[in-house]
Amino acid sequence: MKAQAGTRGNELADTLAKTAATNGTITVSYTRIRKSLVSRQLEEKSVRKWQRSWTQTTKGSTTKKYFSDMAGRLKMKLNHTGDLTTILTGHSHI
Repeated sequence: MKAQAGTRGNELADTLAKTAATNGTITVSYTRIRKSLVSRQLEEKSVRKWQRSWTQTTKGSTTKKYFSDMAGRLKMKLNHTGDLTTILTGHSHI
């Protein structure tokens, strides 16, 4: 008894594998996509999701004055210091 019996996707994979092994002229049934393209699309989707959350939250009003746009923020080079954190969070020790 096959371990994959009864699972449609697995049975289809078995059939395709057997066909490929016995027939050298089958056509490719998928399109290859570069890893860099997939990575870029995932990053763009993540930034859009982050922006929606950032826009909808009522917290972080001080930080939002400086960084309202997440895509722009991610392009900035910032030197993360205690002073920067104090300014952005509005939590002064004075």
